Amino acid sequence: MMIWNTRFVPTVNGPLHLGHLYLILVNYWEAKDSGGKFTVRFDDTQRSWNYLLGPEKVSECIEGMMADLIWLGIRPEVCELQSEMMDRIDDLLENEFEYKPDRQWWSTDTGAEVVGLDHHVYPYTDRLTCEKVIMDSLEGINWMIRGMDLISEDCFYMHYCRLLLVNPPRRTYVPRLNCGGVISKTLGKYQIREFRENGMSPKDLTVLLARDVLSDRERGWHVDNVRDNPEIGNWADEVLHGISARK
Repeated sequence: MMIWNTRFVPTVNGPLHLGHLYLILVNYWEAKDSGGKFTVRFDDTQRSWNYLLGPEKVSECIEGMMADLIWLGIRPEVCELQSEMMDRIDDLLENEFEYKPDRQWWSTDTGAEVVGLDHHVYPYTDRLTCEKVIMDSLEGINWMIRGMDLISEDCFYMHYCRLLLVNPPRRTYVPRLNCGGVISKTLGKYQIREFRENGMSPKDLTVLLARDVLSDRERGWHVDNVRDNPEIGNWADEVLHGISARK
């Protein structure tokens, strides 16, 4: 049986929501069920967000995410900040890898249009993707399970695996959680802490979410058990607002 090491790498720009919980549970249980390692790595190195939010807000976001993970009972084997890994990354790029990127050349906005997706596909910078490849390698990540909205980085990621002579991890892109619209940290909808503050238990939250996301709840949080188009039920609005906001 293959041992899988997975990871969850949230951008530090707002609170975790139900879409993140779905990805956390899939990554966590795929690692646990195989005897592997689950890593949480907070992406606090994106300069645009650091500039917009400021250091105090960034720290507040990280603390909030950690509080959510603790409440959920999710205990990663590794939990770290990308910013704390940067000295190691710079040293490796300077001394260990044959490929030497020209930091002055690196662009600030690289992306791709994907026909047929009904949600935003995020652009990536070559700097961030290159660093991400090295971080995943250092942490021993061999299975990267992400939302479909991040598929535009896949070829870019593989490009740097080849340049850096790094063995690429297995890569799986799962459908994004649908709520009749975009769920976003910056929009602040369906935050995990809101359910906690409304008196819901972690068990009840994950059971209700499983009903919406999984094809067979008895089989658990596995990528091949995820519905093609998982959609949040009315229970979420009823818990948060006492109403059914969507049909």
